[in-house]
Amino acid sequence: MNGNDRGRLLSASPLMDHIVPILLGVAAFFLVIGPAPLQVSNISWLTGSDPAQHYLGWAFYRQSPWDFPIGVSPGFGLELGSSIFYSDSIPILAFLFKPFSFFLPETFQYLGLWYLLCLILQAWFAWRLIGLMTDDVALRLPATAFFLFSPPMLWMLHGHEALFGHWLILGSLYLCFAVSLKRRQLAWSALTMLAALVHSYLLPMVLSLCLSDLLRRLITKEYRPLAAVRGGAIILAGVVIALWQAGFFLLKSGFGGKGGFGYYSMNALALVNPAASGFVTKQDKWSYFMPGVPHLEGTGDLLFLGSGVLLMALLAVPFVIPKMKELQIWPKWSPLLLLFVALTMFALTNNIAIGTIDFRLPIPSFILSIAQSLRCSARMFWPVYYFIYLAILYLVISSYGRKTAIGILTCLLALQMADTSSGWMPVRNDHATVGSAWPTPFQSGFWEVAGKHYRNVRIIPPGDNPRFADIAYFAASHGMQTDAAYLARYDTGSKEKAQRKAETSVAAGTYDKDSLYIIDPLHLKAALSSVQAEEDLIARIDGFVVVAPKWKLCKDCPQPAPLKADVE
Repeated sequence: MNGNDRGRLLSASPLMDHIVPILLGVAAFFLVIGPAPLQVSNISWLTGSDPAQHYLGWAFYRQSPWDFPIGVSPGFGLELGSSIFYSDSIPILAFLFKPFSFFLPETFQYLGLWYLLCLILQAWFAWRLIGLMTDDVALRLPATAFFLFSPPMLWMLHGHEALFGHWLILGSLYLCFAVSLKRRQLAWSALTMLAALVHSYLLPMVLSLCLSDLLRRLITKEYRPLAAVRGGAIILAGVVIALWQAGFFLLKSGFGGKGGFGYYSMNALALVNPAASGFVTKQDKWSYFMPGVPHLEGTGDLLFLGSGVLLMALLAVPFVIPKMKELQIWPKWSPLLLLFVALTMFALTNNIAIGTIDFRLPIPSFILSIAQSLRCSARMFWPVYYFIYLAILYLVISSYGRKTAIGILTCLLALQMADTSSGWMPVRNDHATVGSAWPTPFQSGFWEVAGKHYRNVRIIPPGDNPRFADIAYFAASHGMQTDAAYLARYDTGSKEKAQRKAETSVAAGTYDKDSLYIIDPLHLKAALSSVQAEEDLIARIDGFVVVAPKWKLCKDCPQPAPLKADVE
């Protein structure tokens, strides 16, 4: 029996077919991320702005009573229209763990488990995609591993835990290319609903790939028009139900949030640029060997192919045209190819950047307002990115002899892993810390008493605050609610109403007696001039200016020195 036959037999083994991708995903997790995040009580690696938002969203959600829809989470945001969806806390996992909250440790995070699950599923779907090209395990192993060292996915380890779920894109591509797959309708329904319960950027990618597959089946007459409409309606209904239960529709008066469409766009040189976020720094550079390409600040997330994939692309170039003629891709695959063109155009935006040069194309304002909901437009290129991976791997696997292809894939995988470690090794170090508590500036004994005295912690003005994580962590640790919330989107009407109420409270000195207030320096003068000094405390404690309504009436409460009207 020759090596090719042995490879086929191993790959044909049902046990091998299931075990190999799982082992690959687990190995990648321990190599790239390390074991520390798997400790569910370890939150020390979640102190940055975005990770803190994601953890705190879950911490408040697990404390809140069940409501309908089940994603409602009033504790993190109060009147700002909060749900588990808008804290980017991976709603599907929040739904799974909340029923068991009583049995879970007091400090519990599932984001490390999510990382492990994502890498296993990334390997799982990559293994099946490569299986559409070859059943030789010696070829499938290195080809699958390339998807575990995809720089755009690993770049999400910089605090975008939900967006680490690139397996949803690979799963969608698998459903597109596995044309003989049974129960396709059920698979698409499950995948689109999962995407809706993971992150709002992944959902349109999965939905658009689903639509392209539906159109392909119409073109090839696998579906009749009425059946296609019925199938599409079922899938869409499932997505709407998932979004509804996650709390997506709680925002009634617009989706507040900063602009950015055209700023966070894809640079035309992104595929060959190992630098991210517009800066060529040690942390942002994802290659030891390739120089960073100067480009505009802000232009998109990392989309570098990797030096190993780029070299493999050079080896694949001579076979592009012959394979295109052989495959006869038009019109069967026209919906998918047209989708890739559309996603690329959206990723580039109307502010087209080539390195440090850019030019802007005018677009109607109503289109711009819609596009702002996906302002980090470069991410919409991810399905195209993985198609490029698949196309390059297919050209090498199908065009070179088996031994040559194995040699190419193995050597260039080693290069890809070693070279991109420039980017992911610092990330591994960031995830290596262990601790079940965050450092907190709340050191005075006042805070412990206040945590039992009040139901809420409010900030003026409510909403975004540079110290939201400190304030919200204090509130969550004491079973309180807070409007010191950093959310992906706000209900603009509710936020404006809450801010007007806060300004009125400061101007009149009338505060909710169940709430402790932390005052922004810009409102300090007004607060000092209006405070009811005989009952309410206004003091500076651990660097925070607080207003504690009716505090002076509490005989057992510590009485810090109050601020005077002439002290700011």
